Amino acid sequence: MVDARYERVIGDWTGADEFVDGSGAVSGVLSIAPGPGGVVIDYVRRGGGHDLAAHAVISGERLWWFDSDGASPDQPGEAGWQDDMLVLDREHDGVRNVLGLIARSDRIDLHLATAAAGGGLAPVMSGSYSRRALS
Repeated sequence: MVDARYERVIGDWTGADEFVDGSGAVSGVLSIAPGPGGVVIDYVRRGGGHDLAAHAVISGERLWWFDSDGASPDQPGEAGWQDDMLVLDREHDGVRNVLGLIARSDRIDLHLATAAAGGGLAPVMSGSYSRRALS
């Protein structure tokens, strides 16, 4: 059975991400659709000299993440709920990335933290996305 909390994140969202190093904000588009046993996520971030396109598939507690920086999973990451936050935890090239998505009625807040091999997690960026109106 698919967790009912996914219903809160399904939709099309637009917003901005702010990097904690002060390098500025970038615009983003986030689309989350139902998938087999979970959701499918498409994310595009533009600006700040570093565009990124990502595609993720969550099924059960497994996460497969692909992005334009070259991330392609050798093995699945983990996806799960911590209270009302969807947590996506994956590793690529020795770097652990943990993305938290918190759905509100009209927005999604996200937080990304990373850690080099064996190191502690450090915040990298946070963002706020509003649900896009249907045209």
